[in-house]
Parts: sequence; structure tokens; C-alpha cells
Amino acid sequence: MTLHLVYNGKSGRGAASELPTLAAKVCEQHGVRLVLYPILDPKSINLIAEKAVAAVTDESDVVAAAGGDGTIRAMAHAIIRAHRSQSVKLAVIPCGTFNLFARAHEIPLDIEKALELALTGTAQAVRAGRMNDETFILNASLGLYVQVIRERREQAKRFGRHQIVAILSSLKTILGRHPSMKVTITRDGEESTFETPLIFFGNNALQLGNLNLAVSECLNHDKLAMIVLGQLSTRKAVALVARGALNSLDKSQDVESFCMTSCSIQLRKRQVRVALDGELFTLPLPLSVQSCPNAFRLVKAPQQQSMA
Repeated sequence: MTLHLVYNGKSGRGAASELPTLAAKVCEQHGVRLVLYPILDPKSINLIAEKAVAAVTDESDVVAAAGGDGTIRAMAHAIIRAHRSQSVKLAVIPCGTFNLFARAHEIPLDIEKALELALTGTAQAVRAGRMNDETFILNASLGLYVQVIRERREQAKRFGRHQIVAILSSLKTILGRHPSMKVTITRDGEESTFETPLIFFGNNALQLGNLNLAVSECLNHDKLAMIVLGQLSTRKAVALVARGALNSLDKSQDVESFCMTSCSIQLRKRQVRVALDGELFTLPLPLSVQSCPNAFRLVKAPQQQSMA
């Protein structure tokens, strides 16, 4: 058995920097061969992910993604793109700022315990989402949330990658100006037109549950949750933030939510900036969004049931 460990030492607060030593210790205890794939340049993450997936030659091998949700997304995408969803097992070593994917799947946040699970757990099929030719494991969005990600990155450069920095920078963006998009959405064969500053697709039960949105039930039926925000004034934005903080966002008349298996989105432009699991992409229009059950196999604790 070989553990192919792809790690981003700069994720979160740099927690992954201690990984080589810990991984070597845990692998030695289990008699497992270790191959390291450090991500030295963020731009090389996709190539490194593809290299690790291609190196898997035995069904007992495990590819582990150590970093934040963006690193995990890149590994899942590499597996799906290589058409190896059934032959490659993905383990997660959470080292990011929020670690939403790991928390939703009850992956230990302790690095050494996560490494142990990578070698002793069982592979279970999990769902992903697709936007055009890209994969997302948590969420995808266009509009306001893209601005949130941009602001968060700028503040992180100044003050570091901390949860409080991310939260405050997000509030700053939400309480600012919100240009609307006129979009035509064809959802499961039904066409609608919206004026909205934000379209959000959720694939994470923990994240949607925290917002107390009824669409969190979509995930139990292998569908994605789709949220369309109404036009916002500053007053409405303040109220929306307050409702979100009180876990009652679904009570707002400024939010429409749906369950969907597939949809297309058209704007009056050729391409649009989107956010997938906190990473920014420019994609051509129209956008095609799909729920993909059994998208890849995740190493989890044996007693766990597969979840979103």
C-alpha cells in the first residue's frame, strides 16, 4: 500500500507544514509506503493533483489531500477528470481555515488522527457538483459571493488567514454595493428570469444546515440546493445578515430556494466570474450545473454513512 500525499503547506495558518514528519511516522507504524507531493506554487496544484492520481497503480493505494477545501476540490476534480472515480480512493487531511468538507464528513481535524483514518478507513461514494467542466464539493456561486472571495483574499494578504478576518471581510462586502444580474435560469426543464446579486449552489449539509434553509433536505435526495437572492438595499442587507446570524435566513422574503438536479444559467455576456469552493474561475456562458451522485470515493470511518 502507498499513501500519495498532496499537501499545501500554506493552507490555513500553515498547519500542513508539519505533515511530512507526521506522515512518515504514521506510515512507518502501519508499514505503508509514503510519497510526498508538495504544492510549492498554487498555480501548479492541478498538475500535482493529476500526477498523484496517475501514480496510483494498486487498489489499496490512497491519495490524500492535505490543505483547505480548495486543495480537496482540486484532488476530487483530478480524480473525476481522469475517469478514476471507482479506482482511486481520496482521503482528506484538513489543514484549512474553515475545513467545511472535512467537518461535514466527520474527518478528524487533528492532523495525526486524520492520517490514521486515511490508512484505516473505508472508501464510500460521495456526491459532487459540476459547473461546466469544473468540479465543486461544497458550493458554487456567481455574483456577490465572488466579491466576498476577492475581498477575503485581499484582507488575508494584509492580516493573515484567520476565521475572524474572513468573517469581517465578508460582512464588509455584504454591507456594500450589490450590482444585480439579469439571469435566465432553466431548472429541471422550467425557465425563470431573475434580477439578483447572488446565485448560490450548495452541496454541503453542514453549511446549509447552519443557515437553517429548507433546501438542506435536497441533499438527502442527491440534489443540489439552489439559492437566489433578491435585490438588496443597504437596509435589506443588514436585515439579511442579522437573519443569517440568527439561523433564520430561509424566513427572508428576499431569498428564493429550490432543489435541482441540473440547470443552465444565461446572462447577457460571453463569460462570467464564479467561485467554486472558495476558488475563483472564469467560465463561458451559458453555465451548466449538475448534481453528480457517486462522483468519487472518500475514505471515512467504517461506521459512517455517506453524506453530502
